[in-house]
Formats: sequence, structure tokens, C-alpha cells
Amino acid sequence: MAFKQLSGAANLVGNAPLEMATHRNLAVLGGPQLDDADKRFTAEIQKTLSPTDIRTSYAEYGLPEKNEVLSSDIYSPLNGRLTPSSSTDVGTLSWIVPTVQCHVPCYAVGTPPHSWQLVAQGKAPAAHKGIALAAKAMAAVARDLFINGGLLSTAKTEFQRFRAANEFRNPIGRK
Repeated sequence: MAFKQLSGAANLVGNAPLEMATHRNLAVLGGPQLDDADKRFTAEIQKTLSPTDIRTSYAEYGLPEKNEVLSSDIYSPLNGRLTPSSSTDVGTLSWIVPTVQCHVPCYAVGTPPHSWQLVAQGKAPAAHKGIALAAKAMAAVARDLFINGGLLSTAKTEFQRFRAANEFRNPIGRK
């Protein structure tokens, strides 16, 4: 039997200066304004999740377990590992240029990626509130990079230091 590799994705490489800039901006903006309807809807979704799904959600980011269905907390990168250890299309890009991910509450705590529960929550008001917050934070980081040359320089230096110590092996095989 022959196999043909069609695609591949690398693990995400975090960048501490950009993660801290994102955190600073999220702290200024504050968490999304989630209401009781948001929490009721996500509570119904969370009932379909296993306790392991919920524990894994906290562990993925190194955060303390809480009994919550939808968090509006802003966690510092210093409180946990806010860059998950997973493969993603952005992961491959992060081996080429300094990259940052913005994590905001959009769905029930414990929702597994690529699940029907994630899809079901995608058009919910809580998701829109979270995405709007992420867009504002990302725009603020872009502004910071333009007005603060030191941030850009520090992000590049950290990236170059990482790449000097870590060879990039493209996950798409070559013949």
C-alpha cells in the first residue's frame, strides 16, 4: 500500500515579547462582557463534555482548575504555558517569523478542538464577544510594534535565538 502525504503542520513556536504585549493589551481592554445568557448556553454545552475534557482544558495552559463554564479572566503568560503544544497551520509560519496567538474566552471550558460542541458555539454571542476582544488586542499589538521599535527588535532577537538552537524540519516530506 502506498501513502501520499498531502499536508503537514508544525508545532507553534511562542514568542515571549509578543505574548507579553498581547497580555498587556488584553489587561487594558479587560475580559469580554459575558452575560447570564452566555453562561447558560455554555453550561448546556459543557454538560456534554467529560470531566477529562474539562481538566485537560486547564492543563493545556497550565492554569488552576476552577468550577466555571465560561471564563472571562485574562491570564498572564507567566502564570502558565499560554502557547499550547499543538500543530497548526500557524505553527509552520511561527518557525519563519515571530508569531503570537491571542487566547480569549469564546466557548465552554473543556470544549475539544474540532468537535461538534466547538462548531455549535461558533455563532453564539459569547464567541462574537471573544473574537471582537481578540481583534482589538491584535490591533493594539500591531500598533505597539509600529510605535515601539524596541518591541519589534526584542521579538526578533528572541525568535533568532530560538531558531539558532532549533532546526526547523518542515512537516511536509520531501522526495
